[in-house]
Amino acid sequence: MTGGLNNQVFRVDCGDGNAVVLKAYFHDAEDQRNRLAAEYDFLSAAAILDVNCVAKPLARDDVHHLGLYSFIDGTPASGNIDAAAVRQARDFLLSLNARDRRGDLPVLGVASEACFSGSDHLKTVEVRLNRLKAGFGDSHPRTGRCQLHRRSGEPQPGSVSALP
Repeated sequence: MTGGLNNQVFRVDCGDGNAVVLKAYFHDAEDQRNRLAAEYDFLSAAAILDVNCVAKPLARDDVHHLGLYSFIDGTPASGNIDAAAVRQARDFLLSLNARDRRGDLPVLGVASEACFSGSDHLKTVEVRLNRLKAGFGDSHPRTGRCQLHRRSGEPQPGSVSALP
């Protein structure tokens, strides 16, 4: 499976006709974030809450940084966000935050690059853009034209766009 840069994700077709996902998580001795634990624990909490629109965690190997998950067949999201997609996102967030079930959940750690405000998000995006530009230079066709657009005044949620 393609798309990510930090982790390797594989679809594993089983002899019984089912498929699972094996994910090998990026690990670096200088970066102490435990990406496997953050994702696996989150998906475990979602499973406790009966959230069925995300993969179910099946097994993990902390020594080798591997996670095994149920496979959900689908297609990548298009760039068009309509009212139905917004409702799905809202329903997902509501189901994760169901107050009547929160006592059933283990305490979750903070995800890698978690943002708790609009300004946190803008800082994270700016750091990522600067890292990309440093690695590829301003001549790269994808990063050389990217800029972070902020509204004037206090930091507010902004947008990242490719300039023409």
